[in-house]
Amino acid sequence: MDHIDQIVVLPTGSGKSICYMLPSLLKEGITLVVSPLLALIRDQVLRLNNAGIKSGIIKGGIKKRALIELNSSIKRGETRIIFTTPEALENEENISFFFRD
Repeated sequence: MDHIDQIVVLPTGSGKSICYMLPSLLKEGITLVVSPLLALIRDQVLRLNNAGIKSGIIKGGIKKRALIELNSSIKRGETRIIFTTPEALENEENISFFFRD
């Protein structure tokens, strides 16, 4: 089995984080987490990075340089989890990020 796409919609505090954290550690590749709450994203990234699980954020207004650095980190196998907001996915530059070599 190569991968299983999932969409998980649950209330706050019900354990959604484990739905992406555990598979991202057990499987190769990138895990993309889309959340409407930027404050929650920042908190999750801080906690994951502090735990030694490198993660990044793609948000509205992100600088091109930050996208390039994030892409390089992914290519080196350092960053495994990417968080983004629905609004950031409306930006063509951000979308093209996921299809770069």
